[in-house]
Amino acid sequence: MFRYKTRSRMFFGSFLTLGCLVSSSIAQDVPSFRKRDMTITVLDGSTPKSGIEVKVEQIRHHFGFGGAMAYWPFDTTSLLSQYNKKNPEDSILSYTDYSARFGDIAAKYGPTFAKYFQWITPENEQKWTDVQYQRGADNYYKGDSLVAFAKRNNIKVRGHNLFWNEHMGWIPDWADTIAYNAWKGEDTWFDTGKVLIDQRTEECLKHFEGQCAHWDVINEIVHGQVDTVKIDAENFVALGAKYGTLKTLTNMSDVDIYERILKKADEVDKNSLFCLNDYNMITRWSRNDKVPDKYAEVFKALTSKGCRVDIIGCEGHFGEAFGDNQFTQSALKSNIDYIAGKIPNAEIWITEMDFEAADANKAATYLETFMNTFFNHERVGGIVLWTPWQGNRWREQLKSFVVDSSLNETPLGKMWREKIESWTTKEMIKTTGDDGKVALTGVHGEYKITVVKDGVTYEVNTYLAPGTGAHDVKIAYEELSVRERKAAVYGVKHTIFVNNHPVSFRLPATEKGQLFISAYSLAGRLISRVPLSFNDGVCRIEKLPGGCHVFNIGTELQSYHTAVGTNVK
Repeated sequence: MFRYKTRSRMFFGSFLTLGCLVSSSIAQDVPSFRKRDMTITVLDGSTPKSGIEVKVEQIRHHFGFGGAMAYWPFDTTSLLSQYNKKNPEDSILSYTDYSARFGDIAAKYGPTFAKYFQWITPENEQKWTDVQYQRGADNYYKGDSLVAFAKRNNIKVRGHNLFWNEHMGWIPDWADTIAYNAWKGEDTWFDTGKVLIDQRTEECLKHFEGQCAHWDVINEIVHGQVDTVKIDAENFVALGAKYGTLKTLTNMSDVDIYERILKKADEVDKNSLFCLNDYNMITRWSRNDKVPDKYAEVFKALTSKGCRVDIIGCEGHFGEAFGDNQFTQSALKSNIDYIAGKIPNAEIWITEMDFEAADANKAATYLETFMNTFFNHERVGGIVLWTPWQGNRWREQLKSFVVDSSLNETPLGKMWREKIESWTTKEMIKTTGDDGKVALTGVHGEYKITVVKDGVTYEVNTYLAPGTGAHDVKIAYEELSVRERKAAVYGVKHTIFVNNHPVSFRLPATEKGQLFISAYSLAGRLISRVPLSFNDGVCRIEKLPGGCHVFNIGTELQSYHTAVGTNVK
């Protein structure tokens, strides 16, 4: 038997009006710049409909609550390999033994991330070294898997990273020889380095086009550490000074090569927001190292040359345990204010936050300070936890994980989840007045609005973006009937019979791509993919994988229907 649930989503036009609104239930500690008024109007023709129940739910935040995500925990073979690498004494651990000890990690990993995070940053899966560890051999499947997981769970993606400037280990090994020949003074090799940079920029951004809301275009932009390049496996050449990877590869000045990358990136991707990322930007020793000053100097030089830079990326790796007298909201705010004062017109994100702590409860206390500081700072747009799972720590002493090695919630995870919930507009049902309106004040983000017409439930999604005045949403009954009558414009009905049970969805008349039905585990792993053939809008399928799965109908590029289903053979 195939059981499914589906939601009919129809998006209606919105318009702007001003007015006096009543408040919804929002926690008192949400600052005014994180919320906005909203009016919902229900009309039958031009007549306001009174007495209509309207359900309002906030389904995601505008502020970014994110975490770094790795691909390997989705894959049991990779999980076993990683475990053996970290535990060499168990290197003969068999797959059967592993499954008995850690059998549900792969299944729980995806749902756990979807529970805690509304943004993800692929930890390594989009980096140049991972995508092209052999020249010309592109390998995007890991990054694609994480992006697909995010799409299925209404999670946004921060692309990470296009280039890493710190040292040669962050570019593919095969590029080292090119860098060495460039430094020898051979102009043709300079040109080759520039071509490689251009190719990487164009290929990567085109591959992920439309799928990443942000891109960390250049990572660790002022921390160049290259003083040696590799000629071959046994021979190295000292450069006589420290340089950034990109300068070493092209022999261009820092600002010139950064400008080249940003302008090329802007040609390829007009929609993603571009971020320049670095560490020691907001930690307590930052000003001693002059990192914010160096960063601001580069930022201003690039924007003066017409480069688009949308986000100041402050990594936030707090490297040593904090004493309570050193780690305070006022000290953190002071550091944010410092970089905000240096660069007055860009959003700030805490892109890679992790830290040490004496114990789990102290870690939760530190996190609360972080979250309160950043959420209450008007310039900050989001926080990304870089070590959210104890089973994947790049420094073993870190305590900033929301779940332990078995994916059980930690005190820090409880704090993270409850703080976000406290800053979320509470679900409510309101009844329209004589003017056909309901009014509320909500925290910025995406909302689902549900109304009932003639026994049919309709869900309307709207985005309450930062802004002045009231955000108004109009739900007009006549538009519902118009949309039903104009199926050729709004979508042609298709029906798939799965073991004689119908699943219907609408497909735009302009869609000519091959349709597939794909089954995913609840952890996000692809199980099967079946091409669909329709006869007069009808397709019949006899078999799908057994068990409870997420089923998606769509093309390579577009999803048209998602359902949770059980197919019992």
